[in-house]
Amino acid sequence: MTNVRPSYSLAARSYHARTPYIPAFFKFFAAKLIHCRDTSLLDLGAGPGPLAAGFAPYVSRAVLLDSDPSMLGEARCRRYALGCEVTFLECPIELMPEDAGDFDLVTIGRALHWLPREATLKQLSRHVRAGGHVIVCESGTVAPETPWYPAFRAARHGTFSGKARDLGRTAPAFFSDTDFRNLGERVWRAENRISVDTLVERMFSYSLSGRDKLGDEAAAREAQLRESLAPYETPQGVHEVIYNRALVFRRI
Repeated sequence: MTNVRPSYSLAARSYHARTPYIPAFFKFFAAKLIHCRDTSLLDLGAGPGPLAAGFAPYVSRAVLLDSDPSMLGEARCRRYALGCEVTFLECPIELMPEDAGDFDLVTIGRALHWLPREATLKQLSRHVRAGGHVIVCESGTVAPETPWYPAFRAARHGTFSGKARDLGRTAPAFFSDTDFRNLGERVWRAENRISVDTLVERMFSYSLSGRDKLGDEAAAREAQLRESLAPYETPQGVHEVIYNRALVFRRI
């Protein structure tokens, strides 16, 4: 069964404020998995294309697939900065064209939970070359070392509730009993300085706390967040400890 992905419309404009992937993340995989410039990348659930942008210097072709027109609209605005051949596919994974080509590398960031397992595995088996790799990844805030994060969560959700998805369990389960072998997990940590304005945009970048979803409540949520962050703000911004996490699967 296909998970119903909400519309991101206005939230897509704020997606640039999400926790970033750091340069070391891309350099590591470029050294380990990309052995020539003639490499094709498929970015599933690409959003505005942060993963494609990071890997663009190392590949010759990138295909960005996303079913949300707002997200791909943001990615199209940045296409000339990518520096490689770029194709945009505005469709769900089930409708990925057969002539989309074959790929050496697939990235899935913050999108695995929206992808229907059977249809996704069928398309990956069709389009990923033998020996190709799938990187399932995420970036986020290291909550225990970022004291303002509970306040951010409270403003985003209205109350401090909800349980984070565990990529370390969901990704291996997704690829279990397939021809994609789990090669393990890697995590990076980094220090980050971020403005309060950017954190406000980050809150609005989520579908359930976007401006269009909150409506008249958006101003109150923003005021709540700004008040909560005030004790942590310095002239250099708010301190944040972030992580990048990736699980790698190789097609056998």
